[in-house]
Amino acid sequence: MYSMAFSVKPDGLGIFTKSTSFSTTYSLSKFMYSPLYKKLTTLFEVYQLFSSHIFGLFGYIFMISSKKLIK
Repeated sequence: MYSMAFSVKPDGLGIFTKSTSFSTTYSLSKFMYSPLYKKLTTLFEVYQLFSSHIFGLFGYIFMISSKKLIK
């Protein structure tokens, strides 16, 4: 079983790395330039944007409903 580690870089892009001994910088750099990595980061950014909007919407609905309950 491999556990996936997620690291966030200052530029906002994330890298999925296998947290095992054979996760070397060479394989990581090779993975970073692969089209799969670009697809993963794009998917993650879309997911991050989508989830933040969903949570914001839920928070807004909850705020309105709680105000109605208080009155």
